Amino acid sequence: MPPLTVLVADDHALIRNGLISLLRAQESVQVVGQASDGIEAVQRVKELDPDVALLDLKMPNLDGVGAARQISREAPRTAVVIVTVCDTDEDLASALTAGARGYVLKNATVDDLLRAIHGAVAGQMVLSPVGAAKVFMRADHANLASRALIPEPHAQLTDRELEVLRLLGEGASNRKIAETMVIAESTVRGHVHRVLDKLKLQNRLQAAAYAARMGIR
Repeated sequence: MPPLTVLVADDHALIRNGLISLLRAQESVQVVGQASDGIEAVQRVKELDPDVALLDLKMPNLDGVGAARQISREAPRTAVVIVTVCDTDEDLASALTAGARGYVLKNATVDDLLRAIHGAVAGQMVLSPVGAAKVFMRADHANLASRALIPEPHAQLTDRELEVLRLLGEGASNRKIAETMVIAESTVRGHVHRVLDKLKLQNRLQAAAYAARMGIR
């Protein structure tokens, strides 16, 4: 299996080069580019089409949230993982709602970072469902209003879709859901799409947050 391609963006050269050195020592990933601010990160992602973009949250010109939002819109194949020292709920909520698939603190281990990289590419949850639920419940009410949920909207889901939602809440990948339900991955993708559409959600993180908040176990 070829290594996952990664771009590293951080305005501090020492930290950026340190991350690159750590990742270059790993066989499962390949660093294909770097950037010193958000604008350069977006440009390099479009040029290099990496599997993952590791973005610092606080960068000049365009911060990690803005870069994540632009990458998610203009280069959706690239999974964004935020790597930062900021651990507030507000920062985490902003990053996730901008389209980031993971959020790792800079004091994390290399194994934690690799799990975040591989998990984001595989469509798995980098955050725990409880952590995601905490973020979205504390996020700005006005921001959530655009995708507000009606009381118990999951009542409109079929039994199979409800089971898919429960498994999403556990952080299961499409492959894991397919194995658990004994169905094809293509069928799982269809179920996930319908779950998100019916619940007016944008991604798997929001679905997991919804499942945790509603107690769907």
